[in-house]
Amino acid sequence: MAAERGANDTDDEIERIVRMTKDKNKRTAVIEYLLNKDPKRYKWAKSYLN
Repeated sequence: MAAERGANDTDDEIERIVRMTKDKNKRTAVIEYLLNKDPKRYKWAKSYLN
């Protein structure tokens, strides 16, 4: 989705989307997906798990 929106740095855009997501269940699902996909690349996502 970030690439479709023309983001130059997709990881920054993904992080912004995660940060802005108000629904805790959706945010957790996205974070778990990212961590399963590539734990090193998305290690920043752990900070958004509450």
